[in-house]
Amino acid sequence: MKKALQAPSVKERLATLGVEPMPLTAAQFDSQVKNEIETYAVFAKKAGLQAN
Repeated sequence: MKKALQAPSVKERLATLGVEPMPLTAAQFDSQVKNEIETYAVFAKKAGLQAN
């Protein structure tokens, strides 16, 4: 995956889509997802949002 993300054609295509690749290890990805869930849970709670 890292090699593919470094290819100029892939970089260019992602840039046109406004995507910035973040090559992460599985552990780093897991940590990132957990942090985002915690962050957005706070926002959802403050906004009074509830899951159905």
